[in-house]
Amino acid sequence: MNSTLKSLAFWMVLVVVGVLIWNFSTKFQQHDRQVNFSEFMSWVESGTVVKVELTGQEIAGRTKSGEPFHSYAPAQYDGLVNKLIDRGVMVQAKEPTTSPWASLIYSYGPILLFGGFWIFFMRQMQSGGNKALSFGKSKAKLSSSSQRKSHSRTSPASTKPRRSCRRSSSS
Repeated sequence: MNSTLKSLAFWMVLVVVGVLIWNFSTKFQQHDRQVNFSEFMSWVESGTVVKVELTGQEIAGRTKSGEPFHSYAPAQYDGLVNKLIDRGVMVQAKEPTTSPWASLIYSYGPILLFGGFWIFFMRQMQSGGNKALSFGKSKAKLSSSSQRKSHSRTSPASTKPRRSCRRSSSS
């Protein structure tokens, strides 16, 4: 297997592993019913909402029937917590947090990227000689008319001028 194919296989495996990690991280997240804020407030007014967890501007909660839902509160809406408490909704508030995957990517991503470039350049340098940074460069040689043209198939005997073998017929 040549080095180009190995390099391509390495990057393909790396991409597949990244996609699998992303799929598994989104698969295990809760998939609640997405509710717009107006509908959420009408549920609060009618007494359908039992429990609410506020994380920053995000609202996650449960209805009387036990159905989980998810909504997002506008930043300008004041008095949301007071309104929820007045309607008898149990309110729990949390600090907004980032995803553990996002924090891993932000902290280790640059290191992994730098390591990937380092491995790439080390593999290029192993090809030897002057080829360390030769990717993307043409291997064609520039020829000029002043250079002597030599052909490997020609022998020194074939470079001599040929004699004409025509017979002249004199009749």
